[in-house]
Amino acid sequence: MSVRPLSSANRPESTFTVVPPDKRAHAQQIFDLVALQWRDDLGRHCRDGRINYSHYDWNTSRVGVIGDNIVTHYGVYDTTIRVGSSRVRAAGVNLVVTHPDHRKQGLMPKTIWASIEAMRSRGYDISIVANAVESYYERFGYVVAWPEVHYFVRTEDLPTERPTARLRTFNTRHRPIMADLYNAENANVTGTAVRPTFLRTKEPGDLQGYLMLDHQSNITGYIIYDVVSRGSAVWHYDSAGDPEERLRIFGQIARRLDAEEVRFNRLPFSTTLASRLRLRSCYSESKYVQSGGWMIQIINLRTLFEKLAAELSARLARSSMARWSGDLRISTRNESITLTIESGHITVGPSMDSEHSIEGGEEIALLVMGTEAPHETTTAAATRLTGDAACLIEVLFPSQSPQMGNADL
Repeated sequence: MSVRPLSSANRPESTFTVVPPDKRAHAQQIFDLVALQWRDDLGRHCRDGRINYSHYDWNTSRVGVIGDNIVTHYGVYDTTIRVGSSRVRAAGVNLVVTHPDHRKQGLMPKTIWASIEAMRSRGYDISIVANAVESYYERFGYVVAWPEVHYFVRTEDLPTERPTARLRTFNTRHRPIMADLYNAENANVTGTAVRPTFLRTKEPGDLQGYLMLDHQSNITGYIIYDVVSRGSAVWHYDSAGDPEERLRIFGQIARRLDAEEVRFNRLPFSTTLASRLRLRSCYSESKYVQSGGWMIQIINLRTLFEKLAAELSARLARSSMARWSGDLRISTRNESITLTIESGHITVGPSMDSEHSIEGGEEIALLVMGTEAPHETTTAAATRLTGDAACLIEVLFPSQSPQMGNADL
């Protein structure tokens, strides 16, 4: 694809400004810029579903403008994600791009900082970047959020029985019943998004799917998939419903296509589908990276923990430390709060001195998400723990194996 140069009237000597994108004035330029970075059809995806008809946040996203031309784009999606039973507001970041004529001029950092400031002012608790480039986002306060977990099952190891549900092909667009099924199934799965998110999927027109119907034609589940690796594999994009029924359907599809395997990318460990896969012959892969991939940072420590208080209280009440009382101070590089704990109940207040404290940096976000066992997170980051904090982190921040599906960001 040829790169379209900017007009000479709008070269770097013109003023660079960062603004929220205006849907009417800027949308088509954003679509074209995204297509320059990746591929032609991604511009179409943005127009037909990836930006339009989605949870894209026009007020918190930012574009850099020179003259009349958009030269940078930092896309933000207004996403609610789960941390156990709690729900927190996440600024999901995707479609980060600079026009080829304006790279390495310091324009994207200005765009990112402006968006992060908007995240704070517009009430976000955390921010998550999808598919972050290596060795870049750390300077803005992001840290690797979790390893990507993938499951692979050979077609010969999938069920051979025919599905009991009646199947009907559909155009893979959002339906309220699909969101209801997904949300019910993942009600307490940390890292998953509360739907609806994309109303036409991120790749409108390029995915295939089936609705699962009962004898009264009620929708009881669905699957959305693609065929990849030159037809040798079926890719699970999204699904909900009875897990064994879904595996029967994937077995039927894979055999019809003569595919060698079915791939379940970014599948959370505690989902019913992952549990069912582990009862069969399959293998899983956890992809760890030192930088890049899925990255996270805390935007507002206090509002985050206010939303987590009920979940943390429940964890404490179920533990051997249920009778513990006192104050636990939690500090990041930028913020500090105090959790007041009494009779198994947690309230969040301003920072105050306490003999019990967790003093760290970006890794506090990993404790919140339960990315790894808490002692592993704090040891790796050299987090300072005082008083009973070393015991409390085991109770408050257990490993959750978080994942966010490809279908939501």
